[in-house]
Amino acid sequence: AGYYSDTRGSPTSIIWRGRILMAGETQLKDGRLTTNGVAATGNGAPGNGATEAVRDPERTRRLILQSAAALFAKHGPDAATVDQIASGAGYSKRMVYHYFGSKKGLYLEVLKSVYGRVTKLVTESAEESVGLVEVVDHLIQEYFHFLQQNPEFVALLNWENSHDVQGLQQVDVRGFVQPVCEVVREAIEREQESPVEEDQV
Repeated sequence: AGYYSDTRGSPTSIIWRGRILMAGETQLKDGRLTTNGVAATGNGAPGNGATEAVRDPERTRRLILQSAAALFAKHGPDAATVDQIASGAGYSKRMVYHYFGSKKGLYLEVLKSVYGRVTKLVTESAEESVGLVEVVDHLIQEYFHFLQQNPEFVALLNWENSHDVQGLQQVDVRGFVQPVCEVVREAIEREQESPVEEDQV
């Protein structure tokens, strides 16, 4: 078994026989892994996964995204297969297509998800600061802390950079950059007590 941690170092998911499982939802009982009381099968898939997907679509999407992020980071989006992703999430391949349409659509959603997480983290941290230097310092510290705690994001970023940012060209990155610019802009305005245009940031 292996673990993925959140930005503060607390385990958020567990890798068990190739499947990504959320912490707090799993436990070992008599040497077998269970998810919400349902024993995992030999390949890591829970029993009656289709019913669970219908009952809790948000959890299904989250587990598929987690599995995809781990596998895209490890193998690259070209080499990782939908079968591997579905198996890692504990659902059928049909569920992947149902929620994301295609492997490409899933990859773009993974990019949006990880970039959204880092944007939310760094901006929320910086919003607690007042001075411009303190704001920028928090932004940088939290960003590198995120990189340290989320190697899958670093791997995805490296893959994108080595492939002419093919995926990011199809994702509206302005939605991730704008909140950071807004935090910096507000800090500058507080420093000089005058309005600052967004393009000046």
